Amino acid sequence: MGVPFESEGQRRAWERLRAPLEELYPGQVRERIHAIGYVMTVDGTIVTTTLVPRGDDDATVANRVYLAGKVPVTVEMLRLLTRWTERRRFGHYGVDAEDNVFVEEQFVASTLTREVLGASLESVLASNRNHRQEFRDQFGGGDL
Repeated sequence: MGVPFESEGQRRAWERLRAPLEELYPGQVRERIHAIGYVMTVDGTIVTTTLVPRGDDDATVANRVYLAGKVPVTVEMLRLLTRWTERRRFGHYGVDAEDNVFVEEQFVASTLTREVLGASLESVLASNRNHRQEFRDQFGGGDL
């Protein structure tokens, strides 16, 4: 483990998360190096699952897929991401500090089941499949 746990709830969630991830994506699950969580390559797409403390006894699970890297940020791009976010039941589209565009869903780790995890991961993967090429055609950006 490269990064120390910030809470007992984060540590417990990290331990509970590995088995259902392995069931969903056998042989694809690796530990993240710069954050508490895991990374998988699913159908050629990199998916990250990160755990952030939620008080001392729980954690937030954040599942993320990047649509494009190093995208010039414009008002039009942000408006599109906002429209796409409004259509989602859970989660959001965003831009990180390096101008990489992503879609992310979060849930509380204490609600973790294989079904909840699978639905969240499939949702971000489906968003990537549905919007990645359209986004890159309109705004550019490449692989991370």
